[in-house]
Amino acid sequence: MNDTNESWRKLLTSRTLKSNLISISLFLTAFEMFKERVVGLPKTFFMDINKPGEYTINEQYKKDVLSRNKSRVYASLLWLKELGAIDQADIDNFDEIREHRNELAHNPLSFIADADKNIDFNKFFCLTNLLCKIEKWWLVHCECLPDMYSHDAEINPDDIVTPSQWTLKLLFDIALENEPKENFYLDGFFNDIQRS
Repeated sequence: MNDTNESWRKLLTSRTLKSNLISISLFLTAFEMFKERVVGLPKTFFMDINKPGEYTINEQYKKDVLSRNKSRVYASLLWLKELGAIDQADIDNFDEIREHRNELAHNPLSFIADADKNIDFNKFFCLTNLLCKIEKWWLVHCECLPDMYSHDAEINPDDIVTPSQWTLKLLFDIALENEPKENFYLDGFFNDIQRS
């Protein structure tokens, strides 16, 4: 069968089409979550709380973070690198992930209808792993976890489930129909509300 026929088969097979649409959507969603979280962490570090519910980002944020790159994402990644949360290999991997994300976002039809174009799931997993790595580092070094443990206890980052890990698992399980049973999360949510 020639490539044209294989491309039509890819486009017109219901299960394949749904899978590709969901996978593209999840990749783009995870990428936007990554950007939002990576830009948000340094902002919280340089946040001045004026009164409950009211805050400002102090000027040091511009000097220490934004001065590193015109892109807020890359400026934040470089700041996190300097702190030791990530290394240059992580930033290089992010460059490749971003390129693939741009392909998916700007030409999704080629991934849906071209037999030779496929979503790179390795980049997807690399993105989610990098997000978890950053969040775990942040929780251990910058947030409340150090105060929760005695100085003798060592925190194992593998034991930490980050907010993004939990959110992405929820999205993946529901979108990919991997829930233990249908409406598992929905039923659990409303059962908890009724018990409250």
